[in-house]
Amino acid sequence: MPLKLLTYCLIIFISTTNCVEPYEFKPKEAGNFLVVDGGITQVDDINRIRLTTSTKYGTTTSASPIENASIKLVNSNKEFEYFINEGDGYYAHCGDSLKVEVGDSYYIEIDINENKYRSDPQTLPIPIDPDSITYKINYRSEINTIGNEVTFENIDIFINTPINIKGEITRLKWKVDESWSFTERKCSPLHNPATCYMSRKLNSDEFIIYSSEAITGNYLPDKLIGYKKILDRVEFIEKHYFNVHQFTLTEAAYDYWEKMVKIANPSGDIFDLPPAQLTGNVHNINDKDEIVLGYFEVVAKSTVRVALYRSDILPLTVKRKGYLCAVGKYVPACCACLVLDISSTDRPDYW
Repeated sequence: MPLKLLTYCLIIFISTTNCVEPYEFKPKEAGNFLVVDGGITQVDDINRIRLTTSTKYGTTTSASPIENASIKLVNSNKEFEYFINEGDGYYAHCGDSLKVEVGDSYYIEIDINENKYRSDPQTLPIPIDPDSITYKINYRSEINTIGNEVTFENIDIFINTPINIKGEITRLKWKVDESWSFTERKCSPLHNPATCYMSRKLNSDEFIIYSSEAITGNYLPDKLIGYKKILDRVEFIEKHYFNVHQFTLTEAAYDYWEKMVKIANPSGDIFDLPPAQLTGNVHNINDKDEIVLGYFEVVAKSTVRVALYRSDILPLTVKRKGYLCAVGKYVPACCACLVLDISSTDRPDYW
């Protein structure tokens, strides 16, 4: 683990063990159930879980974070490591003493005041590495908030991946994010132009899952897993990445997400209380009747990327010179790119 990251984890641990304010958790109260959101993979340096209480179905109230919990990850040999409290309901596993490995089994134990919870043990599957990402430039239409149909420029994103490895049923889930760069212009003789990097998730409110059950082939070509609504072509002046994270699921995890897809309300949060509460794999060990929402995932993760340049988005055109920073008409970002939303000068490690 990088020294900077280790230092951060230690600081968070010291601060949160002394500065946590009491939180009154009432799991029996209607619309106020424990929600567990997150999991572990074999590749991430830090794995995170968020603990909240659910909001009432149909409301816009934000979920309340649970700040005073204790969470530990336990493997098949009963070795364990505690998560670090990062605040706002987030807890991080840094993997200093317990590494997450393919083929091993894991569960979590959660202590909240006098309530103790435990997840079902799960074995981390063998990861399936996708071959490539393909994309298609097109147009999409949708109905806006006032009922009018609007058409916008769009990029559809597809995955190509092996399935049914060694005859085993494949169960997958995908998440897609994007990142792009923007370099300042030299605005004065003493100005040293910086490059900013922007990143964000795509279609974060949608679930894309897949099962190869009843499929006899061994390859999944051109599976649509996301789309990019192009609101500003300036994002393609320089290099633009699409990053696809493919998760190999256990059978139990796939069954859970399949049910969630069927009941999720696109107008609300996935952890709003649905008409029929979907319980996950975390249980109160002293009260089997308590409803606990969400799911603790033990999943294998693989990532594949594709870089797009201006010439790759034809027939859409982006002129590098003068598109945003025409001489004499510079916008503030041309000289100070950190004014752009979600910008940072920290270069992604894959850039």
